[in-house]
Amino acid sequence: MATAFHDREREQGEIRRLIRSPHAELVIVYGRRGVGKSRLLEETVAGGRRVRYVATERVLPLQLDDMARALNEFAPGTVAGALRSVDAFFDAVARLAHNAGRRTFVLVLDEFPYLARVDAGLLTAVQKWWNERKRAGAATLKVFLAGSNVSWMEREALSETAPLYSVRTANLRVDPLTYRDAARFYPRFAVTDRVRAWSVWGGMPAYLEQIEPRRSFWSNLERTTLVPSARLFLEPDWLKYTDLRADLLYSSIVRVVAQGERRPSKIATAVGRDSANEILSHLDRLRESGVIARVTPLTATGEGPRQAARYVVADPFLAYWYRFIDPHRSILEIGARSSLLRSMRTDADRGLDKYVSEQAFEEICRQFLLDALARRRLPRALRFSRVGAWWNTREREEQDEADVVAFADGRLVAIGECKWTASPADERDLDGLGKILREAADQLRPSASVYRMIFSRSGFAAALRRRAARPNERVLLFGPANLYA
Repeated sequence: MATAFHDREREQGEIRRLIRSPHAELVIVYGRRGVGKSRLLEETVAGGRRVRYVATERVLPLQLDDMARALNEFAPGTVAGALRSVDAFFDAVARLAHNAGRRTFVLVLDEFPYLARVDAGLLTAVQKWWNERKRAGAATLKVFLAGSNVSWMEREALSETAPLYSVRTANLRVDPLTYRDAARFYPRFAVTDRVRAWSVWGGMPAYLEQIEPRRSFWSNLERTTLVPSARLFLEPDWLKYTDLRADLLYSSIVRVVAQGERRPSKIATAVGRDSANEILSHLDRLRESGVIARVTPLTATGEGPRQAARYVVADPFLAYWYRFIDPHRSILEIGARSSLLRSMRTDADRGLDKYVSEQAFEEICRQFLLDALARRRLPRALRFSRVGAWWNTREREEQDEADVVAFADGRLVAIGECKWTASPADERDLDGLGKILREAADQLRPSASVYRMIFSRSGFAAALRRRAARPNERVLLFGPANLYA
């Protein structure tokens, strides 16, 4: 039985608009493996006059056999015998589209990079074929080329030097679900467990579909990630699906970053290299593949100086897996998971909540601000265009930092602290934000009236609530329930 399909209204609307377009459309659809591209296309382009082929990691003759089968399943007798080339496949598609008359005809070619890997001339062949179709006036033909290798799609299909750059009519990047949309997969979880769930499964539908909503958070965590037979137990052996698989240094870097190292120099030391220069190219490749992200203080211009940069694992599940599963694979593979599960639940220094505090909660709070602004859930006087984090890079040791900052017209309008602890937030947290505002005013350029925000897992001390009740203080308090309201 198929799982529910959640929260792709925007993407579905764009695909339907392209299908209804009075022009021929060649659309590039891309996003990480597991983000839901195939399901999106299947749900949106279901039925009607459509040929769908999913390329595989097979030699070209075998793929041609499968392509012929896809054509004949749509219209028996379209291909007699074997296809001699990929060109013959596209010619057959053109005939089917022509025979459809004024009715829309759709081709979905999924995992396009796999086919390009075994046919060196594929990209230029598609370019030529598409130009011929446009000259022939094939306005009802809609082609969707989809791929999971994001760096390849951006380089070979979307860059200005790519053969398809001049002929594509649209491109659609499919991103992971937001924390709010991901929560549709576990509506019965308590709000604190929804935050924890985002830190484990993130926003990838392929991971979220493993959750059984009737089970508790901890039961799902154990069943889906700590059991060796579970699909997600080995899922992050992602190197098999990228062009980085030949060098073990890549996975080592990801593990070190997931375990808390953020600066290039510290990452290099942790993986046995003498300097950051020895791993900068690896970091860049991991960024291109969407595995890690480079973040800089929101006050930095452009990409910011390298010495200001920090690196994080871009996907919460990869960060979780390298933090908790990879170091303990030996004990998990013999079924001794109870001690790890107990530590994850109770260890204040190395448990799951420590990880949530360091990574997921801050990102959720930043996402919340943008979402709340769009839904008009913030004070009318609070408006901004950029949200991120900030830290002081002028000192040798970075100390002052703000988990959340929001800017409008280059001026700071809101600053926030995120506390995922068992104790309530209190006035000291608010005073800490005031200290940053005073000592880093030259960097933050605060506006005349800055809002101070406290995000807290465990509520707020009475004195802090009293201060927040005074409008002139401009203090906003948010708990987990607010994040999902």
